[in-house]
Amino acid sequence: MNKSDNSCNCDFDSNVVPTDKNNSQKFNFTEGCLICKEDLIYEKQNTLKTCFICSKDFSANVMCKNGHFICDTCHSEGSLAYIKNLLMKTGITDLINLMNLVRALPKFNIHGPEHHSSIAGVIATVYKNSGGNLSNEDILTAIERGATIPGGVCAYWGSCGAVLGAGAAFSVILESSPLKPKQRQMIQKMVSELSPVTSNLRAARCCQREVWLTLQKVSELSKTYLDIALQAEGKVICHQMNDNKECIYNACPYYKS
Repeated sequence: MNKSDNSCNCDFDSNVVPTDKNNSQKFNFTEGCLICKEDLIYEKQNTLKTCFICSKDFSANVMCKNGHFICDTCHSEGSLAYIKNLLMKTGITDLINLMNLVRALPKFNIHGPEHHSSIAGVIATVYKNSGGNLSNEDILTAIERGATIPGGVCAYWGSCGAVLGAGAAFSVILESSPLKPKQRQMIQKMVSELSPVTSNLRAARCCQREVWLTLQKVSELSKTYLDIALQAEGKVICHQMNDNKECIYNACPYYKS
């Protein structure tokens, strides 16, 4: 694959669809409220809300002006099957190129917790494709760990979900566990070194910006912490500033007028 190209020569099945009939509903939009595109309202406290898609109740603090609430699972599930299908088959060895391809998949939203699972899967996949000793089951484990990171953690937990998703990938690569002192320390050190790349900017969330910043730093850290150096030399040219209401334009390192 050319470093400047986001195309993929893998045998990707573009017709794969999510198996959950409730979550297979096509969202109307990929930014703001996925149902009506109205702005999201973030409340100070959690209250019981019913997901518009699966009709399950959740304790949450976000909905749109029209009262639509979508749980994290339904927000991500539409794209998750496509993500897994791609990552199981691709041979791409560049973190940025693969992340760009994932974000171009059907039902992948501009913002949302799907970035947490996908960045974990992307790092694990590129490590495997670069010669690392991982199986497809390991990649799925990374995706599943990333999927447990809720939306909005960048503001509510104090660490961006892209950074924590990278930590999930590292945990799989290094076979870390709470009972392994060396690996446990390495994971925490790596995450602590990743955190400043997203926190140094005073800005509202932009998941594209955060995953690009994180992956470029992951490439740098891989030379120190991993047995294989991971590439992150793909294109980082933004094409979504007109779709992102919170875009910081010239203050963003990836903004191109």
